[in-house]
Formats: sequence, C-alpha cells, structure tokens
Amino acid sequence: MNDQGQGSLDDDMGVDEKQLVALGRVTGAHGLQGWIKVHSDTSPRENIATYGRLLLNQGEGWKSWKLSNGRRQGKNVVLKLKGCNDRDAAEALSGALIAIYRD
Repeated sequence: MNDQGQGSLDDDMGVDEKQLVALGRVTGAHGLQGWIKVHSDTSPRENIATYGRLLLNQGEGWKSWKLSNGRRQGKNVVLKLKGCNDRDAAEALSGALIAIYRD
C-alpha cells in the first residue's frame, strides 16, 4: 500500500471473484479535485459511500482504494478516493467496476 491510499491487493490477480460483492461502476469524473461519479447498485444509492475501502477493477486486476468522502449528487453518487487528487486521475478510473469483499 502506498502512502496515497491506493495500492494493489496482496494478490490482486488471485482474487476469487466469488468472494466479492459488486456495488456499481465509475461513470466519470466530478469536478477538478479528483471526485469520481458513480453508478451505485446499492439501496439506497448513497450506501456505497459508507464503506471504508473499495475495490476497483479496470480489467487489470483489483486495486484497493480508501474512501475519504462521498455523497448523493442528483441521481448519482460522487466519491472521493484517497490518492485521487485531480480530474485526470478521476477520469483514468472511468469504467472501473466497484466491489467489496463479501463478509
């Protein structure tokens, strides 16, 4: 884990997807400070912002991100991930699947 809050899981290629619960996907950037816009499959939608750590996958394996803030924004939810500090970083996450480990 790096000091910016993002890092690969110990064995990101070996994650058993049966252990994960899909929560939604990143649909784009929101603003200039690194917030991401999210389509949430949770009920209510803003529940996705209650998890301390989220797993994101853009087809290159699962990466763990610490969630620092989140809120409902119209029909969407916007999240702030620790280490995602500008619009370019947020746009780079567009299309990522979002999941957590099943309890």
